[in-house]
Amino acid sequence: MLFEFAPDLLVLAAGADGSLARYELGRDLLPAGFGPARLTGA
Repeated sequence: MLFEFAPDLLVLAAGADGSLARYELGRDLLPAGFGPARLTGA
């Protein structure tokens, strides 16, 4: 559901050791996500 409305959503993941990883939902985590553009063929 998040991909449909916010494909550029920034996702932060923090590790127990204090490390921090940043991911963009549509680019890094769901590069082939199904959103409105896929319905229109764009």
